[in-house]
Amino acid sequence: LCKPDGVSNPDRYNWKITGTNRVNGQYKIGTSTTGSKVVIQQIHAYDAPPLVKILWETSSGGRIRALVKTDASGNNEQSYTMATGIPTGTKFWVKTTVKDGYLKLYYNGVKKVDHKINYWSNYGNYFKA
Repeated sequence: LCKPDGVSNPDRYNWKITGTNRVNGQYKIGTSTTGSKVVIQQIHAYDAPPLVKILWETSSGGRIRALVKTDASGNNEQSYTMATGIPTGTKFWVKTTVKDGYLKLYYNGVKKVDHKINYWSNYGNYFKA
């Protein structure tokens, strides 16, 4: 789930956007959480900013939001609201799949995002949860 440190070629441990790569997790945001957001899943690249960050935020009674980079520079992103009304203490599932150049994000088994990411093909990626 994370990049290796101190290796001469870290991309050999990471995956490209071709093929199928996925991470699935059940989450429950505790009542002792400080701040207004918690990052729950990410796709990082060894030599680039995160392709996607999935956050739980206190706004909208608890919102799950995904921030997806929209070009290879990593300077631009699109925001997707995956769910609202998710208060602390509620269990939920988030699944992230990258398959053959498409990023698919699911909330409780329902697909919420289907985003073409061919612009990210030069990066070696890894999941961070």
